[in-house]
Amino acid sequence: MPVSSSSPTSTAEAALRKSVTSDYTLLRRGPRSYVIGTAYRGWTVDVQGSADSGYRWGGVFGDLNGCLWIYEGAVAGSGPATQSCSSTPQIWPTGLFTNGQIGGGSDDGASVATVAGAGCATYDGVHLLAGETCAHGRT
Repeated sequence: MPVSSSSPTSTAEAALRKSVTSDYTLLRRGPRSYVIGTAYRGWTVDVQGSADSGYRWGGVFGDLNGCLWIYEGAVAGSGPATQSCSSTPQIWPTGLFTNGQIGGGSDDGASVATVAGAGCATYDGVHLLAGETCAHGRT
């Protein structure tokens, strides 16, 4: 899986073993970026390096086992940990977890936010027309 290592701070500090202390917290592809998963109370997180915009890079272990960004206010602890992720924080390309479509099926009633200029046709301003394909830009 190719990843980008642009902009996050370097990880010179040793990894720390922490636990999720909130009922749940959102996992992100980068600091203050898209949500790509959820971690729950009691899950283990081996954070590495300094915080970047309030988020920490590290290994998340629960039902999910991978290296992602987690909100630093949702984890606590300071036990030693082995470095389980690359020493350089990563920003995951959106193409690894989405095909660029928004919303659910045409009949699920879910509201979606569309971006001006995306070329999405809606029947009431919030629901995509059945079979509609929107232009999107992957980063």
